[in-house]
Amino acid sequence: MIALSIPYRRLQDCFIVVLSAMLVVLATGCRTPKGETANTSGSAAAESNIVQMATAIRNTGMASEEHRTASSTNDLPAANGTARSLLLAGDVVSIKFGYSTNYDTLQKISIDGMLNLPEVGELQAAKKTSPELQAELKSLYEPHVKGDTITVNVVTSSAVVYVLGAVLQPGRLVLEHPMTALEVLASVGGFDSRRAQLSQVRVYRVVDGKQVQFQLDLNRVLGGAELDLFMVKPFDIIYVPEKKFNF
Repeated sequence: MIALSIPYRRLQDCFIVVLSAMLVVLATGCRTPKGETANTSGSAAAESNIVQMATAIRNTGMASEEHRTASSTNDLPAANGTARSLLLAGDVVSIKFGYSTNYDTLQKISIDGMLNLPEVGELQAAKKTSPELQAELKSLYEPHVKGDTITVNVVTSSAVVYVLGAVLQPGRLVLEHPMTALEVLASVGGFDSRRAQLSQVRVYRVVDGKQVQFQLDLNRVLGGAELDLFMVKPFDIIYVPEKKFNF
């Protein structure tokens, strides 16, 4: 009887220790903000730090440039119905002439949105579409090239999104064409299926100078229950939180 009671007491003590630790974590680490589900304060603090860090990265070198926002006209409808984006500071553009090739140039739009072109000098390029810039160049160069064709193409885009949290390859992704949040996650290697809380994916975006938050339930998207597409915009931060418990 004595031999059996010792291991039982040890098991009982272990159970009490584990249970006490869990209760301490739940009591001190959890909070339930209004309108949100419960989350540990440690996770909330970590998320806040990550978002602040990504926001700082996003704003580096772009202080003088207006971000694209949901309420602006930055994504204009093209003739074929697809998105046609405005040029941004940092984009590398190629300008080519049909026969006056001495005017051909490959330039990066400066932080203040300008290009410095032969014969015409400085020209505002940011916040215009490629066709708009192309039409303006045709008018400016007409006295020099007399009816020559001019084409403007974006060689390298500065438009990026940042992906953080429980994903396989966190970092930034260049937006070369319109993408949904799910397509962005797929492009960075996908999410960590063991840790990712897909029902509470957050997207942070600057709108009218303020950071706003969208919450996505990608479980519904993957299951086919959600058919509306959430299109990301340049400089969005996509954060995939971790599950509360992983055991």
